[in-house]
Amino acid sequence: MATEIIVTDEFKLWFEGLNESEQEAIDRVVGLLQERGVTLEFPFSSGIKGSKVTGMRELRIQHVGHPYRILYAFRPDPPSHSACGRRQDGRQPLVRESNQARR
Repeated sequence: MATEIIVTDEFKLWFEGLNESEQEAIDRVVGLLQERGVTLEFPFSSGIKGSKVTGMRELRIQHVGHPYRILYAFRPDPPSHSACGRRQDGRQPLVRESNQARR
């Protein structure tokens, strides 16, 4: 069963501001998260140490030499993930979770 992915309004704005090839690279890894859920492992996903949010993880995307990170946390009931993202080199700001919208 596929895991439902819930994204924030800020994530949607960030994602829509990316070019098509960036969106495709991110869609590919988000699709893996949707298929594999909590079993998605490194190099596509890794834990975040020191987070105040229990179970905080990051999707790890590499696109034309640029690392992208999407933070997410698993919610068991109903099974879902919340996400926010940025390009890791700091050229794009981290978007913060607020209002959630279904992907």
